[in-house]
Amino acid sequence: MAKTQLSFFEILSVTIGTILTTAVFLLPGQLAAEHGFSSLYIWIAIALLTIPIGLSFAELAGMFSQSGGPFIFVRKAFGDFAGFVAGWSTWVYSTIAIAALAKITGSYFSFLFPLSGWGMALFSVGIIGIFTLINLLGAKQGAKVDMLMIWVSIGIALLFVVLGFGTVDITRFSTLPSASLPALALAGILAMELFIGWESATIISEEVKSPKRLIPRALVWTIFIATIVYLSVIFVFLGNADIGKVSESLNPLAETAKSFAGAFAPVFSVGAVIISLAVVNSWILTVARLPYAMAKGKLFLKYFEKENKYGAPSHALLLQFLFASAAVFFDLEHILQVLLSVAFILYIVTMAALIKLRKTNESSFKVPKILPYIGIALLLGMLIFIPWEILAVGLVLLFTGLPAFFVVKLFTDRAFVEAYWDRLGGLMDVYFRSLLEGDILEKVILNADIKKNHTALDYGCGSGHTTDDVAKLAGKVVAADLSVNQLHKAVSSIHKKGNLTNIIFVKLSKPAPFEKETFDRIVCTLATNYFVNPIKEFTALARVLKRGGKASFLSVRAAGIPEHDFLHKDGSIKSVMIKAGFSNIEIERLKKGHREYMFIVAGK
Repeated sequence: MAKTQLSFFEILSVTIGTILTTAVFLLPGQLAAEHGFSSLYIWIAIALLTIPIGLSFAELAGMFSQSGGPFIFVRKAFGDFAGFVAGWSTWVYSTIAIAALAKITGSYFSFLFPLSGWGMALFSVGIIGIFTLINLLGAKQGAKVDMLMIWVSIGIALLFVVLGFGTVDITRFSTLPSASLPALALAGILAMELFIGWESATIISEEVKSPKRLIPRALVWTIFIATIVYLSVIFVFLGNADIGKVSESLNPLAETAKSFAGAFAPVFSVGAVIISLAVVNSWILTVARLPYAMAKGKLFLKYFEKENKYGAPSHALLLQFLFASAAVFFDLEHILQVLLSVAFILYIVTMAALIKLRKTNESSFKVPKILPYIGIALLLGMLIFIPWEILAVGLVLLFTGLPAFFVVKLFTDRAFVEAYWDRLGGLMDVYFRSLLEGDILEKVILNADIKKNHTALDYGCGSGHTTDDVAKLAGKVVAADLSVNQLHKAVSSIHKKGNLTNIIFVKLSKPAPFEKETFDRIVCTLATNYFVNPIKEFTALARVLKRGGKASFLSVRAAGIPEHDFLHKDGSIKSVMIKAGFSNIEIERLKKGHREYMFIVAGK
């Protein structure tokens, strides 16, 4: 269980670390090149318009103490599927953002020590690796590192303001932006990069002391601090900058500081590196908690629920390191535009979740009811001006996790498995018949050693592909499945063959709901791959098997078929089945092409 350990000052440092991005050293120069000194008013407008977003997250944080942020909020409001998409998409765009931030850090570092090509990429991977190792020691250690770097960074930003304020040319701001609405909207979208990351503090709620009280406070203070720091720095920059000179610079603030900071000018190149490192650490600390929270909520692979002795989600941090490190080697310029569109969509959905959750959940921190509506309107207005091809890729990215969602639900949700077979049984039947071709099915039946005086259970009978063969050998057969549609197909199939006299069909509502020691033989073909709780299913089957009875199971490793971890090794299969109540377990593996069949025979 995650350790509750972060104080208000620590979570405030982490939250500021995800908002106070390195883009403040670069984007003001880009907007100034397009809109001149009047770009200051674009920054002011965006800063004010993003306040409803930050405050909406503050109210949501006051409702829930679970880790997961957008995953928890959207799931509570709109269900598992929407929650999964929100959590998965947040993790994907945030992890790629970690890679981008690491590359930007390398670029700033190259002002001090030249790097290029592979050197830059390896440096970026090294940064991700170092902060991953720090955060493996727990959220407390990661937050301590953030506290040091963030407040040093804020100090450097304020030094920039203090040194440059006296030389600001106030006359530069005498005119308002005169560009067209689309041009202003695109500038606003670019400026929004400085205000992405409000969800970070909510992702690690379980590791914060009194999260419903402290996280909203941290978000409010972050809004105030980030807005003051950003607008002050941009005001001083624009009031002193030679736009023609700095517009192509990677660090226009440091370039501008040369005109007024004297001997302090090099500090701002170092400051860019420090802020970059702080931001990378903040995102690594928070984002890794998403796979952990989703796994804990049974909407992601259980593997990522693993914590080390420090309470850190070690497997999720490792996954994040591998994914972000791989992304470092790609051109991220266009990807970042896509990620911004994804962030807009997720923020819209999250604020819509707030509107719905207000009806059923109390928050320790409430904001005016109109604010989430303002935030949604702002982001929808911006989405209109994002190029359709970028927006389309963003929408695709939102649903890249669907295969993982289906796999996880097949492992964890019996009702989902039932719906899956009710709706996709026809397609899967074709595939299953191909898996059972040749002597595979014959071997399963042969292993059961069924006699005419036996009562047999065809467990997970599906559309009846094994039922007819079992019925020809046994005196009485119970064909059971959790899918009504599959049972209808089985009845129809058996009826056409004229063999209904010794078969009873049963709809399963729970694992093996029969009287104790009812069956002489059990046949279970491929249904083991779809057991939501293998121990529970096998225990129920062992209970209904007679003393001296025999059960024949078939599992498979094949494309498109879920596979439980215990099936990987014979020892783990035997351990599960012995624990369930079976004995004399024999396992035979057979490989055919890219498939591996596991024939399991057990007695009682």
